[in-house]
Amino acid sequence: MRDPLESAYAKHSERRAARDWRGLADCFAPDARYFDPIFGWYEGREAIRDFLEGAMAGLADRVFEDVWHIAEGDRLVIYWRCGVPGEAAPEAGAGLYHGMSALRYARDGLWAEQMDIYDREQARSSRSRAGGE
Repeated sequence: MRDPLESAYAKHSERRAARDWRGLADCFAPDARYFDPIFGWYEGREAIRDFLEGAMAGLADRVFEDVWHIAEGDRLVIYWRCGVPGEAAPEAGAGLYHGMSALRYARDGLWAEQMDIYDREQARSSRSRAGGE
């Protein structure tokens, strides 16, 4: 049987990779919290959904890929990169950046909290190049 934390991670990762922001919000408990370094805290699944759909619209041409992840207890940390399809590494060109997400598992395949950590200036630059905010 697969570990519940790893199963929740797989679903989270698949939806993020598919840019299914509405579906990604479904990975969070109704009372979950989400922190983004540019936009701040969001409380509750519906607020997280609104944030993801709005904020990620400016990154429609970007792909998010996980480089590695580690899980222990009810915690998961993901090191990821956001880039343009076909680019080899975040250092390879404009509009690329990387970061980390720390998640806390709630129950029943759902996350209680996610905190993203990334360079805000690189992200803003990427959004500008993508035609976002």
